[in-house]
Amino acid sequence: MTHKFKFRLRSEHTIEGQDFDVELQIIYIAKNPENNFFYSVVSVLFDRKNFTKAKVTNDHVEKIDRFFDSLELKKVKNETAN
Repeated sequence: MTHKFKFRLRSEHTIEGQDFDVELQIIYIAKNPENNFFYSVVSVLFDRKNFTKAKVTNDHVEKIDRFFDSLELKKVKNETAN
C-alpha cells in the first residue's frame, strides 16, 4: 500500500555521480511484513537539463501513466520535503 510521497528539490540520490533537479520518493508499507521487511521506497528522478522529447515514445508515456494511475493517489497523503 502506498503510504506517502516525498518531493525533494535536488535529488537525494545520484546516478553515476549525477544529481537531478527533483526526486519523487514513493514509500510503500508492507501489508504483511516478513523477515523484518516493513517498507520499500521507489525514487523517480526528474532532470530538466538532459531531457530530449524525441527519446520519449507514446509507449513510454502510456506505461508511465499506467504506473501513476495504479498508485491510487486520491488515497495517499502528500508530503513535500526539501
